[in-house]
Amino acid sequence: MVKPSIITTNKVLPFGELSPLEFERLCLWLVEREGFSSVQHLGESGSEQGRDIIAYKETEQRKELWYIQCKRYNRIDVTTLKKEVDKYNTLVASDNQKRPTGIIFITSASVSANIREKIEQYCHNFGYFCEFWARTELDMRTKKYPEIVTEFFAATRIPPVSALHQLPSSPTDFTGRKSDLNQLVKMIKQRGITICGIHGLGGVGKTTLAIKLAEKLLFQYQDAQFYIDLQGNSNPLLPSQIMSFIIQAYHPDIDIPKDVSALTALYRSVLHNQKGILLLDNARDAIQVEQLIPPLGWVLIVTSRQSMVFPGLFAKNLNVFSVKEACEFLLKIAPRIGNQAQEIANLCGRLPLALRLAGSALVERRDISPKVYVDRLLDANHRVKLIDASIELSYEILDRKLQKLWRSLAIFPESFDARAAAVIWDINEDETREVLSDLIKYSLVEWQESDKWYEIEFSYHLHDLARLYADSKLKDDERNEIKLRFITYYIDVVPKPDVNDYLNNPTEAVGKWLHQFTPNLSTINVAQQYKLKELEEQLATIKKDLKEREELAYQEFTNSYLDGNPFDAAGALYMIACVRYRLEDFEEAIRFAESAISLLEDIEQVDAAEVIREDLNQWIEESSQKQNEKVSE
Repeated sequence: MVKPSIITTNKVLPFGELSPLEFERLCLWLVEREGFSSVQHLGESGSEQGRDIIAYKETEQRKELWYIQCKRYNRIDVTTLKKEVDKYNTLVASDNQKRPTGIIFITSASVSANIREKIEQYCHNFGYFCEFWARTELDMRTKKYPEIVTEFFAATRIPPVSALHQLPSSPTDFTGRKSDLNQLVKMIKQRGITICGIHGLGGVGKTTLAIKLAEKLLFQYQDAQFYIDLQGNSNPLLPSQIMSFIIQAYHPDIDIPKDVSALTALYRSVLHNQKGILLLDNARDAIQVEQLIPPLGWVLIVTSRQSMVFPGLFAKNLNVFSVKEACEFLLKIAPRIGNQAQEIANLCGRLPLALRLAGSALVERRDISPKVYVDRLLDANHRVKLIDASIELSYEILDRKLQKLWRSLAIFPESFDARAAAVIWDINEDETREVLSDLIKYSLVEWQESDKWYEIEFSYHLHDLARLYADSKLKDDERNEIKLRFITYYIDVVPKPDVNDYLNNPTEAVGKWLHQFTPNLSTINVAQQYKLKELEEQLATIKKDLKEREELAYQEFTNSYLDGNPFDAAGALYMIACVRYRLEDFEEAIRFAESAISLLEDIEQVDAAEVIREDLNQWIEESSQKQNEKVSE
């Protein structure tokens, strides 16, 4: 037999030029090499029963019987294939022992997704599995075995399998992340997780951690390692582009199917029976990733600024470095930073990208001392330049409404709750929580559970550098508007002691009020930096409110004393002492507190007296400190 000639294998092998018998013989060789056992070529004797080849597949449960049809056609249709299936039905009807587990159609023709679906369903109706090794898939499988190509075709060269190990090296100065790495490795090795998603703020080190994780897994997944930047933050690659890239990494000369279903089938076939790592960096969302999930035997590692949810995914939210890790990282990059490391780390918000840029700047600019560089970083504009390009990618993904809402959050110097954001945004609280969830998903807002003081939560915040970037995007009219809302909210939210609570239990009522008042007063003091007239008026109102509560307490003391109720009288004196303390009149605060304690001790209320004494000791200490400060001035 004259072998069909091929000058190169850039094109699909010319299966159509083989004789029917040679084509069946090629199929026989291929089936045997694809893991089947007891392979038998029935030839013409089996063709009437639809069985060109019979073979067995060993599983843990049993030995499965498979029938293989070899069709050297230029085109194939549903009717022809159904007739072949019907031959099996006739055979099984006469002898149920001959019922196959599945059928494989090996053909030199292309088979559309529509034909595949119809025949797969037709086989399913009779209890058979169905596979197609059609044209491109057949070409791919055949080229895996150079001896088959050289046996049946006059090939001048067989291209080598190439580009299967594309994992970049992790940085030599990789620092920290020990607990994160251990957790991810444990999830994969011990719990069988095969899909890991690492998400977080731009510049937090997702890619570096993903590469380091892949390096840790190399020994178990040696067949192939792919690193692909999905460009989700700029011009996202299509899943079909990624599948084509991976297929051609195995088979550089293969013709890529244009049909998406055929391409997906080929993609999974190429990766079948392999143990490898697929690292997809910078994914835009779950939709971009789900089609690329490899078959069993692979580990998929995905990084994204957006948190994702889909079946089988273990999601890891990556935070900034600890202070220790940040300092260690800086000193690895630029040892001359020395004792300025912690201050630079804090000014960079412990964000790995900002730390690397800061450290590299001190390596490149030997004429700048670490102390001078710290002074530069104190300028907010200089700090935000460190991560401007990185955060801008995340910012640009948002629609205009989300951009406006996010940059408005720059008004909060620290943590804030959903109610505060709702006031700043001038929308209802339910919608606010939905928007905050979206921003968390994009890693532009950070969230953590925290304790509640009487249903007041402070659980959302922006990373320091993200807040500076957001502030740089605020327009003047926006800033003025949200400043007024900010001030109004934090004045209105200051709780007032409940008179009825006070009358029932003065000590508890005052304690509750102080717990609520203190954190809000701190925020108001931050708001005071805005130097707005409205703020000054509101602060004056607070002092007036304190005076009113002092008068209320005086009245309560008088009534309680005249009624012969020394316990409530002591509670009133304690409330007056607390008001004096808040107004920083320590001398009067101490005097009223001592009077309250004396009353309580007279009626042997030792526990209540001790509670007030703890505050009294603190006030005495603060008063002494204030006096010392005045003397030193």
